[in-house]
Amino acid sequence: MTLGEILHGLRPLIADAFQVEEARVVSTATLRGDLGGKAIEFAQLLTDIEDAFGVRAALLLTNGSAQYADVTVADLAAAILALVPRQQMEIA
Repeated sequence: MTLGEILHGLRPLIADAFQVEEARVVSTATLRGDLGGKAIEFAQLLTDIEDAFGVRAALLLTNGSAQYADVTVADLAAAILALVPRQQMEIA
């Protein structure tokens, strides 16, 4: 799985969780500042990420993502890429 594939799958998840148009979900957008995500929406997004990418949301939070105000869409995608099970990467 590539970063581009993750971004492609992540954009609709963010748009749905934060109730914004997908066109606003660009790589440089911050989750809270630009997209207006609230804590409860972020929690839903983490659940959706677990389901879509097979990564544990708790691991996404270990590098300070709990303070997600300055986290960009690209930051989140890179964190997911680092956690994607190796089997998925070898299949893709």
